Amino acid sequence: MKIVSDLPASHMPFAIIKQSINGLIYACLASLIIVLIPKLWQFNGQGTAKKDVHSMLK
Repeated sequence: MKIVSDLPASHMPFAIIKQSINGLIYACLASLIIVLIPKLWQFNGQGTAKKDVHSMLK
């Protein structure tokens, strides 16, 4: 049964582990970039659009 690729079934565990490790590496890099670049810090909701509850109820 061919689901996604032409890889033999014996290669699938390696591919799954490799993709998991790649995901962890990129997640760590992204978190380090956010921590190390103060411009990306968005305190007090400055980076998010605030919705006024009263204007939504009108």
